[in-house]
Amino acid sequence: MTKINVDYYWSLFKLNLKIIFSLKYVFFVSGILVYFVIIYLSNTVFSQEASDLDLEEIYNALLLFPFTILVVFFSMSLVINERDNRTIEIMFTTSGSRYKIWLMKMLVFNIVIYMTVLAFTLFIFFMLEDVSIVWLPLEAMVPLFFIGNLTMLLSILVRGDYAGGMFSAGILFLVFIFSEPLYESRFFLFMNPYHQPNEISEAKWVSMLWQNRIGVLLLAGLLLFFSMRKLENRERLLG
Repeated sequence: MTKINVDYYWSLFKLNLKIIFSLKYVFFVSGILVYFVIIYLSNTVFSQEASDLDLEEIYNALLLFPFTILVVFFSMSLVINERDNRTIEIMFTTSGSRYKIWLMKMLVFNIVIYMTVLAFTLFIFFMLEDVSIVWLPLEAMVPLFFIGNLTMLLSILVRGDYAGGMFSAGILFLVFIFSEPLYESRFFLFMNPYHQPNEISEAKWVSMLWQNRIGVLLLAGLLLFFSMRKLENRERLLG
C-alpha cells in the first residue's frame, strides 16, 4: 500500500470520526459515566451489605443496557446524517467503490464503540469487580455489532433516523419480553456468558457460547450486506 493510499484512508477515517461522533457523543458518554458512578456509589458507599455486583449483573446492567441505547442512537443516524449534510451525493459521484466509504464509516463506528466499552470495562475492573478487560468488551461487542447493523438497515428502509431507531428499539424490546424460554439457550441474542446453568457442563457451555457468538456475527454480517445493497438505491436515499 502506497503512502498516498495510507494518507487517503487516514483522512477518510478522521473525517468519518468527526461526522459520526459529534458533541452528542460526549453528552451520551457523560450520561453513561454518571450512570456508572451511581451504580458504584449504590454498591459501595450507600450499600448496607458487603456484596458486590456479580458478573452476570455487570454484563447486563453496566454494559449491554447503556451501550445498546448508545449504539441504537448513533447507528440510526449513519446514513441520514449524510443526507442532511448533503454528502451522500458526493459519495455517489466519487471515483472508486462507494462501498469502501460506507465500510470505513462502519469500521470507525465500531472501533469507537469498542474503545468506549473497553474504557468503561477498565472502570469496572478498578472500581467494582475483577473482570477480564480482554474478553468482557469482546463479549459485549457481539450483540452491539448486530444491533448497530440492524438499526442502520431499518433506518435505510424507512428513510428516517428516529423511525429506524424506534423500530429497532421495538424489536429489541420484544426480544427481551419474549426471550425467557430462550434465555439459557444458544439462540438468545443477548446470551450472557456469565449465566451458566448448573445442569450444563463447562465444556458444553463454552461450545454453546461459541455457537451463539458465531451465529450472531453471521446474522450481523448479513444485515450489513443488505444495508450495503440498499445503499445502491441513490434516489431512495436522496428522497
